Formats: sequence, C-alpha cells, structure tokens
Amino acid sequence: MGENTIVLTDEDMPNQVLDALMSRLSGDIIQWDPKVRVLTSDEIEIISDISKEVITKDIFFERYEGFADKLNIKKLLEYSEHTDHNLYRDLQAGKSSADSLWNAYKRNLDRGCWELSFFVPGVIEDEAKQNDYPNIVAVLFNHDLVSASFGDKEIPYHMIARGFIAEGFRASDLRAEDGKKYAGIVVPISLVSNLDQEEKISYGTEILNHEIIGHEILGLKDHIDVGPEECIMAIAKSRDKTIEIAKQNRELKFCKDCQKVYESSSLYTKDF
Repeated sequence: MGENTIVLTDEDMPNQVLDALMSRLSGDIIQWDPKVRVLTSDEIEIISDISKEVITKDIFFERYEGFADKLNIKKLLEYSEHTDHNLYRDLQAGKSSADSLWNAYKRNLDRGCWELSFFVPGVIEDEAKQNDYPNIVAVLFNHDLVSASFGDKEIPYHMIARGFIAEGFRASDLRAEDGKKYAGIVVPISLVSNLDQEEKISYGTEILNHEIIGHEILGLKDHIDVGPEECIMAIAKSRDKTIEIAKQNRELKFCKDCQKVYESSSLYTKDF
C-alpha cells in the first residue's frame, strides 16, 4: 500500500474530476493511498474570514519594500499582459507598482480567495497533525488561493502577475513532530471552472505531475529556460498555455536535464 494521503476538498457532491485525480494519486507512478475528506461549511467560513485579515495593507507594503529594487517592471508587464489585464493596464498607465500590486491582490481577496500563508499552517499542517501526518492534497473547486509573497531567492513573476494567484502549489519541507517529511499539495480546479470535465481532469493531472512527480518525488525545480511544451517543470506564461498543454494528455514530458534525473530514479521503467 502506498503512502497515506488525505485529499481535502471544498466540493461535497460526487465528482468525476475528483475521482480521476484520486486514481492518478493511487496509480502505478505516484502510488499514494488517498482518502477524501470534505471541508465542512463552518471550516470554509473560518478559512474565508481569516484569509481576509491575515495580510493587511501595511504588511503587504512592508514585504514589497524588501523587493522593490529587485522587481523588473518590464517582466511584470510581459507576464500580466496574459494573466491580469487590470494589473497590466495600471502598470502601463504608470501607476505606482506598489499600489498596482496591492490592488491586484486585494481584488482577488475581495472575490473570496483564500490566503496561502494561512491555508498551509491553518489547514494543511493542522489536518496532517490531527491524522498522524499523512500527505495532504487539497483539491479546490470553489476557492482560489492567493499568496502575498515576493519569493525568496527568485521573484515568482508568473504568480505575482496573476494578482498573486497560486496556480498549483507544494508546501516545501513539511515535517511531522518526529521529523518525518510529508507533502502538502494544492490543485486549484477552481481556476478552470469554465472547462468541461475531461479538460479539468487533464489540467488537474498536469498539476499533479508537476507538483508531486516533479517536485516532491524527483526533487526537480521550476525553470523558465525551456518552454512548457518541452517539460512538465517549465512555467507557462498564461493559464491558457497551461490548459493547452494539459489537453495534450502528454503524461511525463521532460527536458534533457530533467529526463536524466527521471531515468536515474526508481520511477523509471520502460513501461511508462
């Protein structure tokens, strides 16, 4: 039996997409043992309420100041043109980048997005602690996640330019009380609510391939030096491009360097 896994979801109705992603998790490649838990209406209300309060404007601007001299406005424009037209328009008009970014973030909070800096410790880590630290995979159908973060060593332009929307997420280095590592993954089906069922499944599968197989199992990093059509670890500049790639149902597609890591791993057999 594979690694114990709880699949948290905000959808309480029978769901073909969720069933398909459960099958992907338990299949021959990932080999996790998933069980579903539906968030209650009270839990959803609490997450929504706290998300509105956790990052104030002062906190946001303090974070911005730490990266202001590193931000490349030209690159923000390049990404936001495809992902957040309001942010792109404000930057093009010469508005303050700090105000433009805050307004983009606040717009998403106001429409009910959940803040990742609370969701990870308050939901993923708490759920893991209560259940002897299984992997946690949150599959969200009705809520998007935002993260008021400017990164660490590298600025995540692809996320910032979406109005700080997290399109797929893996919490790094989560550890149980005894030091054992476990995974925290988010699959935001809510971002593609306009697609049909099969397309949603393809999108969710692409997220699982990137976050679990690429990051969690193989230890690969995101990169932008190749196009997303060449590697599951490459970041697309727009959601439309991610969806276009996902519809190809390409399974595991790696660039040359990532392929070497894959072929040296325990996942690699000639059957895949």
